[in-house]
Amino acid sequence: MMKLQVTTEYAIQILQYLHENPGLWTAHELVSATGITYPFFVKIANRLAKAGLLEAVQGRNGGYQLKKSAKEISIYDVVVCIEGGPKISRCMEGGTPCAEEEKRHCSVNQFFCNLHHIVVVQMSEQKIAN
Repeated sequence: MMKLQVTTEYAIQILQYLHENPGLWTAHELVSATGITYPFFVKIANRLAKAGLLEAVQGRNGGYQLKKSAKEISIYDVVVCIEGGPKISRCMEGGTPCAEEEKRHCSVNQFFCNLHHIVVVQMSEQKIAN
């Protein structure tokens, strides 16, 4: 069973909060609003900023805001940012099927490839906001 990391769930929560409450928010305000611990928030925010999903404004009046519309950010974007992509099975680590020599030992490889494709499409279509 594929299970998202709690880090990914928090990242989605942060992006949704910023969508529902536009503006520039300090880390402490976002920590208070989301209930995420400060160190964990900073780790997630840095990843989201590096991926271009969140903007970190430096300085005395700085804070965080969405870098692009939540209607443009997909769940897949967040999963790739935080987890490197969905992982349906061990042989699909990194989003690609296992090596050719290993495929002949796996009778369900095509099933996992198809399932991976379905998950990627569904995650790509689901945006943070509609």
